[in-house]
Amino acid sequence: MDFPIQIMLGCLLTAAMVWDVRYRKIPNILTFPSMLLGVAYYTLTGGGSGLLFSLGGLMTGLAVLFIFFLLGVMGAGDAKLMGAIGALSGFHAVLNAAIFSMLAGGVYALILIVFRYGACKEAISRLFFQLKFFMRTGKLPEIKRKNGPNEPKLCYAVAIAAGTFFVMGWQAVNHSLPL
Repeated sequence: MDFPIQIMLGCLLTAAMVWDVRYRKIPNILTFPSMLLGVAYYTLTGGGSGLLFSLGGLMTGLAVLFIFFLLGVMGAGDAKLMGAIGALSGFHAVLNAAIFSMLAGGVYALILIVFRYGACKEAISRLFFQLKFFMRTGKLPEIKRKNGPNEPKLCYAVAIAAGTFFVMGWQAVNHSLPL
């Protein structure tokens, strides 16, 4: 990954984390210009193959988290952030970033659960209700989420940044991707 792209990606991830933690949202003003800059940079430096490299990463990044957005467990900003990461890093790097972001997200969620045990009990009972309902009817129940004061709030940009920074660091040291 070229140095200007590393700087751009680092700034994007840092800004996205700050916005997500502070406002619980990742604004389009961060993601869309990053997507465009990634596509433009790789097109200018690599021609048609650079364009395909960046677009492949963009579409892969969007697709990986768009499924979770459709399920209602993640915001659209998270999916667009992963798309921007893909536009800046390509198909293979964004897949690695997505995998390590999910691992970081799992650790992050466990930490929140440990510190918010009451919300954990409610979430587990809700999960078991959904599983029982699905086993009986073959359909998922529609459950209205209540965002009470005990419900943990997961700012997924933190996990995305952690996973992506890990992949960037690995790539810088080993000159290859972890997976």
